[in-house]
Amino acid sequence: MSKDNLEKYIQDHKSEFDQDTPPPMVWVNIEKHLESKQDLTVVRKMKTINIVRIMQVAAMFVVVMGVGLLIGLQINSGSQNTFSNPQLQEFVEAEKHYSNEINKMWTVVNASEVEDKETLQDDINALDAVYNELKNELLTNPKADTDYVVNAMINNYRSKIDILETVLKEYKTEKTNNQQIILDDEKIDM
Repeated sequence: MSKDNLEKYIQDHKSEFDQDTPPPMVWVNIEKHLESKQDLTVVRKMKTINIVRIMQVAAMFVVVMGVGLLIGLQINSGSQNTFSNPQLQEFVEAEKHYSNEINKMWTVVNASEVEDKETLQDDINALDAVYNELKNELLTNPKADTDYVVNAMINNYRSKIDILETVLKEYKTEKTNNQQIILDDEKIDM
């Protein structure tokens, strides 16, 4: 059969080809299979997002607990108590205050729909690394300029707070602007 004969044969017998259809159960099974694959994909994405958030909170908790542990060990060491200096004692209190503020702000950021949380977490982690270096310098080098190191550590905390405040202000401004646009659209529709 040549190509033209094949086409002619198909056209002549078209009704015979069209009468065979699969049973309805075949389509039902196909749809169930597709839905289950889509559900698995959604569940996997949700698990990934939840795991990332849990890891972020856990990392922040580990850093704060580690810093607290270092301070606690240093305060409790009887042989060489560098925190007997009144300025350092004030710093310990300031550190608790700043840590609480940062944790509160970070909780708000995690609960909101702020974009680029991973980038924000990376920035905070970088500041934590600098802070840990400063703290290590303060604890291991008794000849270090205590005023300078303590001020640098406080500035580090202030930088974290400034970053988080800026992100939260931008988020609130964006949310307010979006709500205003929705209200304006509703007024126009009326």
